Amino acid sequence: MEKGDDLWYSFCSFYEKDFSIQLEKSEELFKKHFNRWSGTKTAKQVCSQKPNFMDDIPVTSYEDYPILHTLGKHMESILGRRPKPNGITWHSYYRSLEEKTKSIFRGWLPYDYGICAKTTGSLGESKWFFHGDPFVENMQKEATAGIVLGCSEDWGETKLEYGDTVLNMGVPIPYMVGHAMKLLDENFNCFPPIEKTDELKDMRKKLNMIIKAVKEGKNIDVATAMASTFYMFSQAVVAPDELYKDYYQSMQPGIKKVILYLLYLKEVLTSKEIKKAKEVLSVKGLCTAGLDTKLYAEYLKEQFGVSPLNMYGSTEYGIVMHGTPDRRIDLMPSVRSMYFEFLNEKGVLYTIDELKKGGVYEIVGTPFGSMLFRYTLGDLLRVVEHRDDGMPIFTFESRKENMLVLRDYVAISENMAFEIMETADLENSNRWTFTKTIDPVEKLLLIMERDWELSAIEAEEKVFNVLRNLSPEFRELIKDFSISSPKQIVEVKYLKKGSFMRYSLQKMNQGVPIGQYKTPKILNPEKKDEIELLTSV
Repeated sequence: MEKGDDLWYSFCSFYEKDFSIQLEKSEELFKKHFNRWSGTKTAKQVCSQKPNFMDDIPVTSYEDYPILHTLGKHMESILGRRPKPNGITWHSYYRSLEEKTKSIFRGWLPYDYGICAKTTGSLGESKWFFHGDPFVENMQKEATAGIVLGCSEDWGETKLEYGDTVLNMGVPIPYMVGHAMKLLDENFNCFPPIEKTDELKDMRKKLNMIIKAVKEGKNIDVATAMASTFYMFSQAVVAPDELYKDYYQSMQPGIKKVILYLLYLKEVLTSKEIKKAKEVLSVKGLCTAGLDTKLYAEYLKEQFGVSPLNMYGSTEYGIVMHGTPDRRIDLMPSVRSMYFEFLNEKGVLYTIDELKKGGVYEIVGTPFGSMLFRYTLGDLLRVVEHRDDGMPIFTFESRKENMLVLRDYVAISENMAFEIMETADLENSNRWTFTKTIDPVEKLLLIMERDWELSAIEAEEKVFNVLRNLSPEFRELIKDFSISSPKQIVEVKYLKKGSFMRYSLQKMNQGVPIGQYKTPKILNPEKKDEIELLTSV
C-alpha cells in the first residue's frame, strides 16, 4: 500500500461511493439518531408531544432550546469564578469543569456527553452548544478528511501521512476550531504545539512565532486557517514592512506609534527579500474556510504553490462539507455526519436529493450525536452542479440576515459581494464592506481603504459595470429608474489608511465576542453605530 493510501481509504473512500449508497447510510444513521433523540428531555422541550415520525418535529433554531441558554449561563458563571490557571491546556481546563457538571447534561443529550463549544459571536452574543460522543467522532473524521483531501491532487490518493505536521493558527478550545486541532493532534503533530498556543492571546505573537520557526527551517506539511489569515501570513512573510505600516497607520499618536514606525523602518532596511510565501512555507496542502476563500484562491495558489481546498462547518453542525480534488473551492456534503434538509424561499422543505441546479436554499441540519434536530443557522447555499450520481455540489451564498436589498430589485449576498470585488479587480484586500445609503436617494455604498490607484469615480464605474454584467435584476433597475451614470446608484467612500484595523482594535477594546472583531462584508444599513464607528475611527 502506498503512503497515504491508508488515510484515503479510512477517511475519504466513503465519498467515492455512489450517492445513492451514501444516502442509504445516512438514512440508517438518521433512524438510529432519531430513536435516541425522541426519548430525550430536549425532544419534550422542542415538540408539543413525543415525536413518532420525523414530520412531528418542526424546523428549529437556537430560541427553541431554552436548555442551551441555561447551560450557557452555567458555563459562563463557572468561568467567571474559576479562571484557567497558567500551565494547563484549555482542553484539560474544560474537562476539569465538565467532570463537575456532567449531571446537568443528563437526559438532554441522546448520547454520552462529548464536548462543549462556543460560537465566535459573529452574529451577536456568543452561544454555547453541547454535543455527544458520536459528534466528536464525526468531527475527528471530517477534520482529518479535510486535510487528506487538501493534500490530494486526484481522487483515491493523498500526499498526507500519519505523523505529518499541521499548522495550528486558529483560536483555541472552547471554539470549534480549537476542538478540531486537538482531535487532529491525535494522529498528526500540531505546530505550534497546542500547549504553547493556548497561552497566547495575541494573534500577532502567534504569527511571529510561526514565521520565525519556518524561516529557521521548521517543516509544515499541511496548513489550515481562514483564507484571510493565510493572506495576512503571506503578507507578513513577503512584505513585513507593509504589516508594520498598517499597524502604524491604525494607531493614534504616542510612544507605541513611534516604536512601530521604527520597526517599520528596520524591516525596510534589513529584511531579506522573499517573493513568495512558499519559499519559507512549502506545504503538501492548504485547507481554508470562510466566505473569502474564492476571493483569495488565486493569490494563495500563487503564494503557496498549491490550490486551497475549501471546507464548511459550524459550532452547531461540526464540519459537514469539503472541497474535492477536482473542485477545490466548491463544497461536497458529508451525509455520514449530518442529515441534510433544505428550505426554499417559500419555506418548503426539501431533502438533499430533491434540489435543483442553480437553486438557493437555506440549510437545515440534524448533526448525528447532537441535541440539535432540524436546526437552521440561516445559511444560504447555492447548488452549482450535480455529480453524475446525483450528488449536489454547493457554494456558500450568504447568511440570510446579511443580504443587502437595493431598491427592492437586487439582493446582494456575501458571495456576490466577493464576486463583485474579484471581477472588478479589487481582490486581495480585506479592507472593504458593502452597505447602502438612503440620503438623498438609495444607493449601494462601498466603503474601503484606498489600496488601488483608482479615484472614487473610477471605482464606482468598475462596480457599476460588474453589477450590470452579473445581475439581470440590476439591469432592470437601471432601466426602470432611467439611470445613466454609475454615481446615481453606486457610491464609493474611501477611508484613511488603517481605518479597518482601528475598527478591529476598537471592537476588541469594547470586549465584544471574537467573531465581531472584523468588519462584515455586508454591513446592515440599520446598524448606523457600526457604520459610524468604521468611518470615524
